[in-house]
Amino acid sequence: MRKFHALLLVAGLLIAAAAAGTRPAPEQLQLTAGSQVRGDAKGADRCQAPSHTQMAAWWSGTPFWWWGVYIGGSMMLCANTNVTASWINTEVNRGWRLLPIWVGPQAPCTGYADRFPSNTGDAYNKGYNVAHNAYNHASNDLNMDMYKLPIAYDLEPFDTTNSGCLAAAKAFIRGWDAYLNIAPAQKPGLYGSVGGSGLDDFWSIDPNPYFIWGARYDGDSHTSDFGGYIGSSHWSNTRHKQYQKNVTRTYNSVKMTVDLDCAHGPLYGLADTYVDSACS
Repeated sequence: MRKFHALLLVAGLLIAAAAAGTRPAPEQLQLTAGSQVRGDAKGADRCQAPSHTQMAAWWSGTPFWWWGVYIGGSMMLCANTNVTASWINTEVNRGWRLLPIWVGPQAPCTGYADRFPSNTGDAYNKGYNVAHNAYNHASNDLNMDMYKLPIAYDLEPFDTTNSGCLAAAKAFIRGWDAYLNIAPAQKPGLYGSVGGSGLDDFWSIDPNPYFIWGARYDGDSHTSDFGGYIGSSHWSNTRHKQYQKNVTRTYNSVKMTVDLDCAHGPLYGLADTYVDSACS
């Protein structure tokens, strides 16, 4: 039904978008001003967020409509000095949608410098506090609209056969989800390898992630295909996929190496939604 309504409106929206000098989506449905973006569209991400010049060059004549952007965390590998309140405001007004990522402590059975506790109670509290820090940074430093903001936690691969480690990871993400569910609720998400980070194991926790962003480098952009790692009914309408890694592309004479993504879930930006069969 959503696609049917989008097709009815698309002709008028194409004309309006052309008059405004912006590029329209193939199928676009206007929502109420201030609504959260619900997107089905191609995207890209990389550790260091692009400059305004790079973002402008990749806005026209490319398949991309959104960027995954690291906004902070103790384990963020890039300084990401580009990502400021001004940068976000400029790029959202340009038309880009964004998917914020926070990368903090990792599972206790890994070798990362910052790890959350193995005790489940302490892990829950740690996840809760990390979410509090992410919220404050997004709201106070980046001046993002916190109403229904989607923000994904980056959980790197760990030994999911280690029951204690898995239990700690689930407790940590429960804490992350619980804090971000406090009114005005955000949309807490979980990024990770569909197998190596055990994403499907987090479906059963309460509260569970509102959306997942699964890494599976099979070259297939469809979010419905995670190779059997994700239950077909789990996050069926709120999932993103990172389907190709370290791909170099040049558009409008600007070359960047990025990971390729598709969205079938929440994004941050202007109040539009897309229907794109390349993703769903």
